Amino acid sequence: MIKRPMLALFGAVVLGILLKDHGLLALGGVLGAYAIFTFLFFFFSDRFKDMIDKVILPVCYPNLMIFLGLLPLLFVLSFWNSGRSGKRAEERREAYSLIYEAGEKECVVLGIVRSKDIRKDQIALTLEKCRVKGYYENIERSGGGCRVFLSEGEVPECGDEVKVYGAFYFINDPMNPGEYNTVPKSHSENVYARIYGKKIFVEKRKKTALDLAREGLARLRISFEESISETFDDKDGGLLIAMITGNRDFEEEEVVNLYRRAGISHILAISGLHVSLLCLGLWRLLKKLTVGKWTRSFLTLGLLGFIILFTGGSVSTLRAGGMCVIFLLGRLLRRHYDLLSALFMTASLILIFRPWELNDPSFILSVSAISAVHFAREIQAGPFFGFVLTVFMLPVTALYFYEIPTYAFISNLIVIPLTGFMLIFGILSGSFGIFCPLLGKTFGGGAFLLLRLFEAVSGFVSGLPFSFLLTGTPRVSEMVLFFCLMFVTLKIAEKLREKNESGNKAGRRTGKGPGVGKAAGIGKDTYNGKMKEELKGFRYLGTWWLPALILSLLLVGVHFLPKGAKLTFLYVGQGDCSVFVSGKKDTVLFDCGSTSNAGVGKRVLSPFLKSSGIMLLDTVTVSHTDEDHINGITEILENMRVYRNDADYRMRYDGNIGIKTLVMPEVRSRGENYLKLLKLAGEKNVRVIFLDAGDELELRDSSCRLLCLSPYEAETSENETSLVFRLDTPEFTAFMMGDAGAEAEKKIADDIWEIAGKRMTDGMGEKEGKRITDGMGEKEGKRMTDGMGEKEGKRITDGMGEKEGEGMTDVIQELAGRFGFQKKDPSKKVVLKVGHHGSRTATSEAFVEMIRPSYAVISCGRGNTYGHPHREVLDILEAAGVVIHRTDREGAVVIGK
Repeated sequence: MIKRPMLALFGAVVLGILLKDHGLLALGGVLGAYAIFTFLFFFFSDRFKDMIDKVILPVCYPNLMIFLGLLPLLFVLSFWNSGRSGKRAEERREAYSLIYEAGEKECVVLGIVRSKDIRKDQIALTLEKCRVKGYYENIERSGGGCRVFLSEGEVPECGDEVKVYGAFYFINDPMNPGEYNTVPKSHSENVYARIYGKKIFVEKRKKTALDLAREGLARLRISFEESISETFDDKDGGLLIAMITGNRDFEEEEVVNLYRRAGISHILAISGLHVSLLCLGLWRLLKKLTVGKWTRSFLTLGLLGFIILFTGGSVSTLRAGGMCVIFLLGRLLRRHYDLLSALFMTASLILIFRPWELNDPSFILSVSAISAVHFAREIQAGPFFGFVLTVFMLPVTALYFYEIPTYAFISNLIVIPLTGFMLIFGILSGSFGIFCPLLGKTFGGGAFLLLRLFEAVSGFVSGLPFSFLLTGTPRVSEMVLFFCLMFVTLKIAEKLREKNESGNKAGRRTGKGPGVGKAAGIGKDTYNGKMKEELKGFRYLGTWWLPALILSLLLVGVHFLPKGAKLTFLYVGQGDCSVFVSGKKDTVLFDCGSTSNAGVGKRVLSPFLKSSGIMLLDTVTVSHTDEDHINGITEILENMRVYRNDADYRMRYDGNIGIKTLVMPEVRSRGENYLKLLKLAGEKNVRVIFLDAGDELELRDSSCRLLCLSPYEAETSENETSLVFRLDTPEFTAFMMGDAGAEAEKKIADDIWEIAGKRMTDGMGEKEGKRITDGMGEKEGKRMTDGMGEKEGKRITDGMGEKEGEGMTDVIQELAGRFGFQKKDPSKKVVLKVGHHGSRTATSEAFVEMIRPSYAVISCGRGNTYGHPHREVLDILEAAGVVIHRTDREGAVVIGK
C-alpha cells in the first residue's frame, strides 16, 4: 500500500488547478489516462495475483479502492472549483477593471463595512457588496470588495453602509519581472481595489449578530494595538503588533531589514509558527495540569478559532490550524500523527476551497517549511536541524525573495525557542495594558529584553561576511534538480540509518558494542549519551552536505554566467526606466523615475534587479534631471552603502542596490536636482562622468558599444538637451532618446555635420574649409548619409585635391558608422525608445525615416493626464511599418534574449 496516500491526493488537487485553463480537453485527457491506468492495474493484478498479493495484502484492497476513487474525485473537484472561482473573481473585478481601463484616477464606492483596522495615520476599512462608479466616466457596476483608507472623517462601525469618494488604485497582476504578486492575497480577502478616501458618508443600518461580532473583534484589536503602542516605543511596538495581530503597518523598515538579513523576519508575520507555539503550548500546559483530554482539546480548539478570527485568517494560519485540529483528533482517537499526511490533507482542503492560494507565496513557503521539518527529522539532523531547514528552503526562498540569509540557521537556533515566550509576554502586556498600564509595562519588560536579544543576534549575524547572498530567480530546471538530489540524499540517509540500527542490534547480541562505535574506533564506554547523538548528527550531516553545498553554489552563481544581451523597458507609470544587461553582465540603467508611482526605485527597479541577480549597477545614465527620470535613481543612491570596491560590496551586501558610475549630461548651468545627484554621488563614493555628443562609454563586453549622440554644448539639463544614446549589440541596435524632441533630433544631425566639418577642415586652407562646410544643414546631412558607400563618398569629394578628398571620405565613413546613420543592416533589429513618452513634440517623420527602426517602445503611464502617446506619433510609426510596444498596456517590454 502507498506509504503516504495524502501526497498523491494533494498532487491530484494541484493538477486539477493547473489544468483548469486548458478546459474540458485536459479534463478528458487526464481522466482517460487514469481509466486506462486503473484498468491495466487490475487486469495484471488478476493475471499475476500471486505476485501482487506479496506486495498488496488482501486486507489493503478496500483501502486501495477508496484511494483510487478519491484521486479522480479530488482532481475533478479542484478542476471545477478553480474554474468557478476564477470566473467569479473576474465578475467581481469587472467594475474596477473598467474604471482602470478608462484611465480613471478617482471613483465613488458604495458598500457595507466588513472589518476595520487602525494604521499609523489612518483607518483601513474593508467593504463588501460594493457598487462602484467612475468619477468622470459614466461607469457604474456592482463589484467585489475593496479596501478604503481614511485619514479624516467619521469612522463607521462594522455593518454600516458607506459612500466613499477618493483616489482609485486597481489591484492588478504584476507589470514587471520581480514585482510581488498581491493578487492571491487580495482575492482571499475578496478585495480587488484600494480607495484612498477624500470624503466619506456613513448611513447606519440594523446590525446582524455577525456585524456585532466583527465590530467587537475590531475594537478589541484596535484597543490591543493602542495598548502596545503606549507601552513600547515605535520600534518595539511595531514589531510586537506585527507578531501578534498581523498588522505590519507600524513596523520600522530599518528593523525589518535587519531581521530579514538575519533570516528571522518570518516571526514578524502571523504564521503557523505562532499558532503552533500558542495552541500546542496550551495543550501541553493543560496536560501537565492533569486536565482531561477532551476538556483540553476543546479549550485548545477555542483558542485556535479565536486566533484565526483575531488575525484575519491568513493562509499560513489556516494551514497550521488544520494541522492542529488533525493533531488533536489523533490524540482523542488514539491514532498516530504523521506530519506530512496532516500537512497535505490540510493543504488539499485549502486548495479545493481557495484554489488561488496555489499562487500565493505564503502558501508555498508554509508547505515547504513543514516539508523541510520532516526532511530534517528523517535524516536525524540533531544539532544541525536549523542548517538542514535553511538548505532545504534555499530554492524556495530564492524563488520569491531572490536573496538568502546565509547564517539563518544560527539566528533561528536562538530566536525560535524564545519566540513563544515573546508572544506570551507581548499578549499579556497588551491585554493587561488595556485595563492597567502598570501591569502592561511589567509584562512588557520581558518582551523588551527578548527584543534586545533578537536585535543583538540579528546585528551579529548580519555583520558576518557574505551573510546575505543575492541569487536571483532560480530556473525551474535548477529547482527540480535540487529537490531530486535532496530526495536521493534522503534515501541514502535512510539506508545508512537502517544499516546502523542493524549493526547496533548485532553488537548487542554479540556483546561487542554498537557497530558504528566499532567502525569509528570508539570504545564502548565512551560511545553513549550525548556523544552518541552528536556523532549521529555528524554522520548524517556528511551524507548530504556535499550535494547541498554544490547546489547552493549553483543557485548563487547561475545568474553570473554569460548570456545574450537584453534590454528591458520597465513600467514605472508616467516616467522612464530601462535596464541593459550585456552578455558579459555589463549593467546599464537608462533613467529611473516616475511622477505617478511613489517609491519606484524600491518597488519596481530594485525587485527587478534582484530577480535578475544584479546587486551593483555598472553605469547609471541620467538623460536629464526632471523628476520622472531621476527620483528612482535618487532613492537608490540614498539607500546604498558607501561604495569602495566590488568585492567589498558583495561581501557586505545588505539588500540595497549599489551604483558604480553615474553619467550626467555636460551642462553649463546646473539646477537643484542636478546638484542634488552630484552631492549624493559624492557622499556614496560613486564615480561621476559628464558626456557630450560624440563621447563613448566603455563596456567590458567588447561586442557592445554605447555612444552619446546628444547634447552638444548644452546650457541646462532639460528635455531638449537630454542625453541620447546609440546602443549597439550583436543582436540589436537601440536609440535611447530620453525626452529629446524633434528639435533635438534635428540638432543631432546638424551637430554631427558641424563636427564633421570641423574635423574635415583641419589641415586644409580657409577657402577649402569654408566651401566644404557651407550649407551643412539637414537636407545636405540627410543626402550625405544615404547609403554612405564608396560612390557617395567619391561624389562628395569631387573637385578637391586627392589628399583632401581621401581624408574627407574617411571622416564621413567614420562618422556615419560612429553615429549610427549608415545604411540599415537587415540582419539586426533596430529599436527606438520613443522620445518624451510619445509626445507629439518628438519622433519626427524625418528622424524615423533616418534610423528606420524595427520596433518602437513607448514608456508612459496608464491614463496619464498628458494624453501620451499622442496620435500623431503613433501615425508616423505605423506608416513606417514599425512594431509598437507600450509599457502602459504590456507592462515591461523585453528586447533580446
